[in-house]
Amino acid sequence: MKLDTFRIIKSNEILENWMFIEIVADSGLSGYGEISSAPCNVEPVVDLSWNCLQGLMGRDLDYDLISNWDSCVRVQHSITRSTVLSGIDQALLDLFTRSMGIPLYAFLGGVEKTIPLYANINRALRKNRDNGILKEHILQAHNFGFKNIKIAPFDTLSPEFSDDALQMEINNAVSRIKMALTIMNGGNVAIDCHQRFNKQSAELFINKLKQDDLPLEYIEDVLAYTDENNEFINYLSRKYGFTFAGGETCISETEVRKIADNRCFRIMNPDIKFIGRIRDFIKLYHSLKEHGIIIRPHNPTSPIATAFSAAVISCLHDDTMLEFAFGNQNVRNRLIGEDERIEGENYVISDSPGIGIEIAEDFIEEDCLIYTGSTWMKGHNKR
Repeated sequence: MKLDTFRIIKSNEILENWMFIEIVADSGLSGYGEISSAPCNVEPVVDLSWNCLQGLMGRDLDYDLISNWDSCVRVQHSITRSTVLSGIDQALLDLFTRSMGIPLYAFLGGVEKTIPLYANINRALRKNRDNGILKEHILQAHNFGFKNIKIAPFDTLSPEFSDDALQMEINNAVSRIKMALTIMNGGNVAIDCHQRFNKQSAELFINKLKQDDLPLEYIEDVLAYTDENNEFINYLSRKYGFTFAGGETCISETEVRKIADNRCFRIMNPDIKFIGRIRDFIKLYHSLKEHGIIIRPHNPTSPIATAFSAAVISCLHDDTMLEFAFGNQNVRNRLIGEDERIEGENYVISDSPGIGIEIAEDFIEEDCLIYTGSTWMKGHNKR
């Protein structure tokens, strides 16, 4: 079986910036990978993906290819490189395990089929940050069965805010956190700060949380990842007793390990799309576990990345939780042409070959663009 052709697919959904790779074998089987990245990074990711995929066409789909294909990627270490490595690796592994007739999770050594989730309440709110809408989504997640949620309580805060504007943002955020804690009624609430603080404003916020005795499960991405900031997070953790989390923008196993060595984060959340190859992600997890660090993979994107993340977690043999973009189920289900397998607060891995899901051709036709090597064209069914 040989690699025959490929597509680079971009969703034109208003609420999403999804991008995918589809690799097709001469047998007609397809494998999928996700290369969703920041909007400012779309062009370099797509160009590198196109060039790498062209070089792979005509090669035999065998274990040697799966193991060594990345030796041909000779570009500078960057988020572009790691995103493309991850996406192509996903697509090749999906296609390879489909050709073998076995699920990816089993190929990786996985056993568990039920993966615990926590609900990211922010993903479906990016066009409407009204408190009433936030409250409605938290209630829905709680009623759906989620006992663990994460909210993003800030709208516009940045490290350059004036004292008055900062205080207003902190007060609004604390009100939202208290609302979430009340609704969850004993469930676990985490917050994502999206690196909106400087050191001074961060301590003001953390001090306010301590004064109000808010029992947060963890506080994520307070500051940008620098050696100085990571030392400051250590200081905040010791002084105020909160658990801090981070690592979602790390682009290599080495980068994550460096932060782990600092021990500023009790919880780390690397993203399968940015670390590189899946084998790097699994190796990274075991390294973090040796540090006594809890891993909760960053996963705010599509069902494709979710399926790969779940397959990796399955082979880790513990209760690692996976992030789930709650509230976006309609578009997620349209993407794969069926209801995603979510039962209560768990993701159920399919026993079908590969990752067990496909991108629906109707979704590609109606809601996607296809890259031609120079421009994007309206999605079509031709491969």
